[in-house]
Amino acid sequence: VCMPSYIFHCTELTKLKLQNFVVYAPPFDFKGFPYLRTLELLGIELKHGIDMVWSLVAKCPCLLCLSIESCRDVVDRFDVDAPKLEKLMIKSKFHSISLKNCPRLVNVSLCSTKLQMNGTETVVATVKSLATSYELQCLAICGTMCKLTVMTIFNTVTVVLFSH
Repeated sequence: VCMPSYIFHCTELTKLKLQNFVVYAPPFDFKGFPYLRTLELLGIELKHGIDMVWSLVAKCPCLLCLSIESCRDVVDRFDVDAPKLEKLMIKSKFHSISLKNCPRLVNVSLCSTKLQMNGTETVVATVKSLATSYELQCLAICGTMCKLTVMTIFNTVTVVLFSH
């Protein structure tokens, strides 16, 4: 089922949950969701690739919580750039992840069943960066990512490792 395009005209939204939709790129004149605080993408199919999600996130200046779960496609790389983001949950098939501008993250959960060795260095660097983050309070890692060697954790960060 295709996501209704009128969603992009609901600019007053504070929470948006899209589940089991085929998601197309926003219309050319889309200005963003200036009040959106929570974005949940569950079981979606991305017709224009993951870059469409990042352009959407970039147009949500108040986004605090981002959850991406069970995307139908394997995503090569998650590039998260959300300065106010506090909670990030990615439970999908992906190869690597990069957190560019997320200084307020306090809760991160990462789970990939398709992580490949070529993405391992990026993920380890991301985990190291998260583990030493001043704000981070909880870091959960599961799936293939558990096979990575995680260094000693500093501060009062809770690290939860799950295996499948």
